[in-house]
Amino acid sequence: MDFLLGNLGKNNRYHIKPEAPMVVSTRDIDGNGSVDPLIFTSQKNDKGEWEQFPVQFWDNLIQQSPFFRKEFASYDAFSKANLEYYKANEFVSEQQILKATTDASQWVENLGNGQFNLHTLPDVLQLGPINDFLTFKENGETTIFVVGNDFGGPPFEGNFDGFQGILLNWDSEKEEWQTTESRHSGFHVFKDAREMGVIALNNEKKLILVTQNQDRLLVFEKK
Repeated sequence: MDFLLGNLGKNNRYHIKPEAPMVVSTRDIDGNGSVDPLIFTSQKNDKGEWEQFPVQFWDNLIQQSPFFRKEFASYDAFSKANLEYYKANEFVSEQQILKATTDASQWVENLGNGQFNLHTLPDVLQLGPINDFLTFKENGETTIFVVGNDFGGPPFEGNFDGFQGILLNWDSEKEEWQTTESRHSGFHVFKDAREMGVIALNNEKKLILVTQNQDRLLVFEKK
């Protein structure tokens, strides 16, 4: 059995790679009992060299903890503080770091005998975060419905809203996924979609339900 793995998707400004991971610090800097997350990605410094710098702006960090206001005297000073600076000044501890090495949504091929292989899903599935997959089997045909997006991004980052619903079918001859976009399938889910489910009616019709964060429930009938 193969598996589908939803992720952030490649359509973002972080460009996460194994050689340039996203680093997330989970340390409680001011000791008030809550985590003060610091998120670092690879960015160019004033010499054009790649280093790890915070994703958040200084103002956003000040809202998290007053420690950041006291630490820097200017925006210029803040802009030059890289990951090593935060480690040296004990804002970040190596023991409290998480790393992400890929942002791509993928599928896992089961090779048998406990062996698996990771594959990146087609580009159209990388336009936004994937939140749920639904496998729909009918008349010997298997279709996978895919929904996503995230409208909860902070103001400096914005929403991840490029994903509008995709249908997936496996082509056994070509041994690859075939995708059907919403403009061809009618499965148009363009907001902050979270989960899906299926209900069967008394007349044997089946309906696909899609929940959206702080929005209406969508209902689709598989033709």
